[in-house]
Amino acid sequence: MYKNHRTAWSHGTRLGQNFLKDMGVANAVVNAATALAPKIAVEIGPGKGAITFMLARRVERLTAIEMDEALARGIRKATEPMGNVDVMEDDALRADFRGIVGGSGEGAVLVANLPYYMSTPMLRKAFQEAAFKRMVFMLQLEVAFKVCAAPGTDGYGPLAVARWASHDAEILFEVPPSAFEPVPSVRSAVVIIRRTEPKATIPYDKLMKFTDAAFMARRKNIKNALLSSPLGLGQEEIAKALSIAGLAGTERAEEIEESKICGLASILMG
Repeated sequence: MYKNHRTAWSHGTRLGQNFLKDMGVANAVVNAATALAPKIAVEIGPGKGAITFMLARRVERLTAIEMDEALARGIRKATEPMGNVDVMEDDALRADFRGIVGGSGEGAVLVANLPYYMSTPMLRKAFQEAAFKRMVFMLQLEVAFKVCAAPGTDGYGPLAVARWASHDAEILFEVPPSAFEPVPSVRSAVVIIRRTEPKATIPYDKLMKFTDAAFMARRKNIKNALLSSPLGLGQEEIAKALSIAGLAGTERAEEIEESKICGLASILMG
């Protein structure tokens, strides 16, 4: 189906996007996304439809969000006969996911193939809104490691804490550059993210502000990192909060487990 629809697109390109061409990878992504038989799916960056057509056949309703005018026009024309695909020409960072899926999103899944520049803000948005029970992301391998990183490992930082607060995640498989056109210079990975019960009590925006500050000076211990951060916290205030959180203050942020990072954030910014 995908090959038959290639002529529906003009030569418009999506800035920073590498189009998936390996249909085996596309099938694996769709299988992961639909393992729980969702009724509703949202796809970010459908591009030329490698995933779109297969995904639309597995759900009752699919909303595809594409910001490139030519690509949106092409995917809309190609999927029109299917009858269950709504194409939104928009920036997905502005989309109201809960409004699109309705209700709790219990039977909804998000699928996304994201360019590097869009990955972190989109992941943060998805974590904050928690509109989907399951999400499957195609990410640059470096970003995938950051999403799934554990304390004390390379890549552990604000993105891992943001994910931990409301979701679990794992890398399903790596994807070689040859699976895309044009061929990127880096490897990618498919990550599955599952919504959990909230583990943090602090509002998400405050948690992100805190973690960005705590991890900003990675070579400093947490006490000095917070003292020199733009949060405007005083030395006594920080020392008291560290004591309540069960931290000595000599640890670096990258060594502190997620629950204690969130606890410290709640004390100082809750």
